[in-house]
Amino acid sequence: MRVDGRDIRVTGSLLQPPIRRTNDILRLALAAVFLAVVITSSLVTRYEWVALERSVSRIVGVLSPTQSNLVYLAYGVAILALPFMILIGLLAGRQWKLLGAYAVAALLAFLPLSITGKGIAAPRWHFDLSERLATTLAQFLDDPRWIAMLAAVLTVSGPWLPSRWRRWWWTLLLAFVPIHLVVSAIVSGPLSPTQKFLGDLLSAFSDGPVVIGPTAPMLTAAYHSASEAISGMNAVGGWTGAPRPVLARELLPERALMGDKSAIAALHTDVMRPLTDAGPALTETLDAYLDCGGAIEACARKLFVHPNTVRYRLKRIADFTGRDPTQPRDAYVLRGGGHRGPASPTRRKPTVRSPTPPPR
Repeated sequence: MRVDGRDIRVTGSLLQPPIRRTNDILRLALAAVFLAVVITSSLVTRYEWVALERSVSRIVGVLSPTQSNLVYLAYGVAILALPFMILIGLLAGRQWKLLGAYAVAALLAFLPLSITGKGIAAPRWHFDLSERLATTLAQFLDDPRWIAMLAAVLTVSGPWLPSRWRRWWWTLLLAFVPIHLVVSAIVSGPLSPTQKFLGDLLSAFSDGPVVIGPTAPMLTAAYHSASEAISGMNAVGGWTGAPRPVLARELLPERALMGDKSAIAALHTDVMRPLTDAGPALTETLDAYLDCGGAIEACARKLFVHPNTVRYRLKRIADFTGRDPTQPRDAYVLRGGGHRGPASPTRRKPTVRSPTPPPR
């Protein structure tokens, strides 16, 4: 080795000691196994974790709707800008070799969470800043793929970034958990009669009926919930005993009578399809029970079976459809599903044969 015009002899091994090399290989293998376990478990238990988050958020949600919207929007801006801030940090530090690792980490974190039972689901992001600014920012916060991508690129790029930046960015990313627990209960999620802000929400409306649409998976799909709520509002007058508020799904018979195609399809999916899949015995028992006015004994005589058989079949109907035929409202829904379902079986009218004329 030549240093300052002098030849200096250098001897030794350029490789690390065997023990240290083995430890590094074991750490890398364990990290790969841990990453595979995390990705697999997240795919398998994704919906259970969402349900758990909503349950906890209903307990600890303490912010008012106005405060929640402000926090949600501000955090949405920060989360949207975070990957670009990390990229700028790499460019400012001239870490050119990390740009490829940055892109690969983002891709590997994004793709597994895009896999569904029907293939790879592309993100449905919109960038309508003129009319839907709130949903433009919140859609990234509600998308687990974006959060996973941020965690991956920050993990890969963090050791080569300034420590102050790294600490602030990890704090910002980990704030995702308390933000969702405190805020998401008010911005999104299903409403229940025990919700503590439900009284304040109902006071904003008149004394008439209030209809709640179904929970949308993300803010960009909220239009479907609004459409269901409007359809239910148009039909709620058909149910004089409707609670306040009432779910749009509880107004399916009234909506179907008004020609709502989505309600007719929902009745078929929720009522007729499970009964059809269970076999003709349950459908026959339901028709006979409803035609007999809910009298089990009369239904049993009509079907030539024991009354306990009718009770057993009614319980099976409740298990398959979630509607108890012995309850007046559920019986009305089941009757509406039988008459309005697109694939409901047609009832045959008894054929009356004309008497055969006597031979001449």
